[in-house]
Amino acid sequence: MIISTLDLQNLANKIVEKIKEDFEVYHISKNLINTIKITQTSRGIDIDIPAEIYDLQRWYKDRVIVYNGNGSYAQEVDEQGGFSGTHTNYVEDAIKSAIKEWISEKNFKVKEINII
Repeated sequence: MIISTLDLQNLANKIVEKIKEDFEVYHISKNLINTIKITQTSRGIDIDIPAEIYDLQRWYKDRVIVYNGNGSYAQEVDEQGGFSGTHTNYVEDAIKSAIKEWISEKNFKVKEINII
């Protein structure tokens, strides 16, 4: 079976939607979800979650995001759950949920869904 670029784009959009759903209630500035980018590449579709580290004191004081150049916090949130502790495995959970939904919408016949 060949999956079209449009189908891949649709799946990527679903993954991003699921990530955003995870952060609907618990978030600080929505920086992580507001900076997600979907890009078509020669390999397929990439989902980038830059989540650049920013000055939290400045955010709380002025509600302005000022990046400090110290990298990304996306993986740390995925591993530790963020300040709320509720976002552990948000990437994997979003991928699994989106794939299951996408398979159902496409009416694919699947013997077993075994998503890593």
